[in-house]
Amino acid sequence: MELSYFETLQMINLSIDRLESVFEFWLSATFAAIVASHLAGEKLTKIYAGMLTSIYLIFTFSVVVRSLGRWRGVMH
Repeated sequence: MELSYFETLQMINLSIDRLESVFEFWLSATFAAIVASHLAGEKLTKIYAGMLTSIYLIFTFSVVVRSLGRWRGVMH
């Protein structure tokens, strides 16, 4: 099945919209992590700080992998 030029542009636009929504969600999570660590300040032990960092890094990695997977799907 071959897509027309307009259908291809529509598909790319839809993929960009999805990526933007994922980025906005990631940005919200980043802000929440920063605020939580700032407000917890002195109460945040090294164990909890490590857990927060680990969860944030796993979340960031999953967002990047999902984004790359979507771009590969659009380009092929």
